[in-house]
Amino acid sequence: HQYVQHVVVVVESLKTLVLPEGLKIVGGFCACPNLTDLVLPEGLVEIEDRAFCGCEGITHLHIPKSVESLLGSSFAGCRIKAYDVDKENPYLTSVDGVIYTKDLSKLVAFPSDYPCKEYVVPETTKIIGYGAFLFSKIEHVELPLSLVTIESEAFCDSNIVSIDVPRRVRKIGYRAFACCQNLR
Repeated sequence: HQYVQHVVVVVESLKTLVLPEGLKIVGGFCACPNLTDLVLPEGLVEIEDRAFCGCEGITHLHIPKSVESLLGSSFAGCRIKAYDVDKENPYLTSVDGVIYTKDLSKLVAFPSDYPCKEYVVPETTKIIGYGAFLFSKIEHVELPLSLVTIESEAFCDSNIVSIDVPRRVRKIGYRAFACCQNLR
C-alpha cells in the first residue's frame, strides 16, 4: 500500500506542513518552533499525545471531520486562541474554541493561548481529559458539580491559581496538577 499510515518527525526548520491524504495517525512533530502553517488532511483519524506540543508558531488550527481521537497534550504549548472543529465531525466539537466530545461530557483540549484568564466548564462535563489544560495560560477554572474525573496531567504546567474540586470527583489522575507554579 502506497499510503503513509504514520509519521514521526522532528525538524527545527519546518515552517509549513501539509500532511498527505491517506494519513491516519500523526505524531512526533513536537517542538518545531518555526512551524506556522499546518494542514491536517481529511481522513486523519488520530492525533497522538504531544504530536505538535510546543510548536509555538501554530496560532490557528482546523480539525477535520474524520478525527476521532486527540488529546489536550496534542497541541499543548501552541499559541492557539481557539480550536476550530469541523461542524460535521461526529466525535468532537468546539464550544467557544474549546474541544469537547460531541455529547459535551468530556473536555478534551483547551487552547493554550485562550484570550481570557477565567473559564467556566459547562454542567454537562463529567471528565476533564488527559492534558486538557497542559501549558495553558488560564488562571481560574470553575468546574461543574457534574464532574467525576480529572485525568492525568489535566492542569499540568498551567498558570492555574486556584481551583475548587467538586465533591462528586472520584478520580484525579497522575500529575493532574504537577508543575503548577501559581497554584495556591
